[in-house]
Amino acid sequence: MTTYQASKYSDFQSAVLIYLASEERFFRTEHQRIDTQTQTRASDRSRGTVFPDSIKILIGDVPYVIPISAKPVSRRLPDVSARLQELEQASLLQRGIPFYPGTEYESYTITVQGGRYISEYLYALIPLVINQTRLRKILEKIEGFEKAKSWLLELGPRFKDSPLEDLVNELLLGVRKFSATGINLLLVIGREAQSEKR
Repeated sequence: MTTYQASKYSDFQSAVLIYLASEERFFRTEHQRIDTQTQTRASDRSRGTVFPDSIKILIGDVPYVIPISAKPVSRRLPDVSARLQELEQASLLQRGIPFYPGTEYESYTITVQGGRYISEYLYALIPLVINQTRLRKILEKIEGFEKAKSWLLELGPRFKDSPLEDLVNELLLGVRKFSATGINLLLVIGREAQSEKR
């Protein structure tokens, strides 16, 4: 089992993992929703919705889907690739079928261990998200992103009585809705949670 260690990976690497986990969670949730609908309506059974087996990210797309604050100093392909290879060596990412090795079309998917790592990352944030006073103080330090901030503040009261897995699901689905902004907020809260542990 993977143990969450906030300081072990850079914001860039954490952002890639959060992005892939949120996309994976979204498609899994949508797949389950469509399956439930088609099971209740016999006439729709003939129409299938195709979902990907796994969510991939191309190395060339990485700098465009993560927040500016988490981008590496160098966006050169070898530098981005090296950071993703570190996650692959830690078994958090898996390289896609190498049709285009060494190019911007090379792809990675998140592994089960990578998904578990991000779940543990998000579990560590839940005490801060639940505590409205502390969360407001953290969010006040960040300029802009008002819709995403409101979403996080509204989640807090609902989190108190929910199972942890539901909370992780909510955070990952929210990241998909707010994309780079959502990832950025989770990274900021993650840094705050880490500094409180010291």
